Amino acid sequence: MATIRQFIYLVKPFWGSHGSLFCWFLLLLSLGLTLYSVWFNIQMNQWNGSFYNALQQLDGQHIYVLLRRFVVLVTGLILVIVLGAYFQQKLLMH
Repeated sequence: MATIRQFIYLVKPFWGSHGSLFCWFLLLLSLGLTLYSVWFNIQMNQWNGSFYNALQQLDGQHIYVLLRRFVVLVTGLILVIVLGAYFQQKLLMH
């Protein structure tokens, strides 16, 4: 318990100040983007199963639909990862 009190004592001047509101926003935004990247990874995992099932069944029409979905998923995942890294670095600089 003493370690927690020492930690709070050390971080309170920064995280408890009025100017830290923007940093709290960046922290929550980074956390949200990290959770969103987990969601994208789950979607990619489900896509992977659907894609290989369509390949196994030789369902050409469904494969093209899945390839379009892949482009959307990868674009979204890259965007979320890059924005997450950007906001984490911005928070680190503050």
